[in-house]
Amino acid sequence: MRLVLKRYNYSPDYTEGRLYVAGEFYCWTLERPWLNNEPSVSCIPEGKYDYRPHMRPSGAWSYLILGNGCVYEPSMVDASNPRCLILIHSGNEIADSQGCILPGLTREPGHVWNSRAAMRGLLRKTNVWFTGNGYGKLTIKQAESPASPRSTPG
Repeated sequence: MRLVLKRYNYSPDYTEGRLYVAGEFYCWTLERPWLNNEPSVSCIPEGKYDYRPHMRPSGAWSYLILGNGCVYEPSMVDASNPRCLILIHSGNEIADSQGCILPGLTREPGHVWNSRAAMRGLLRKTNVWFTGNGYGKLTIKQAESPASPRSTPG
């Protein structure tokens, strides 16, 4: 299943975007700000990636992002592969991320809300883990226009 993340706000404190599944808007995203792809503090570069299901140590399902310099094992990190264990996982604020992508059904500046529900829905919609076909495709790019007015939880 193809995912497209369109980032529309690169602030000094966070990066916001909209995630599309098979061409349709699905949820909002929150990431760390762009800080030159520094591990644990920066969002990852725009580009094309693979993703696959990944169970976190907590037992929660997430997606592991691979390719374009992102690798699975810390031992694979070098000058050409600077990042490892970049995930799409639930979380509500920047403190919940070390360079990962946080999905949410609603948002406000610097936060996404209903993230666990967004992650569960994303896992169902993509079907990657149900079909066992391994990898999906993720494209991250800058949006052509700004987002619609902010939504708030409620």
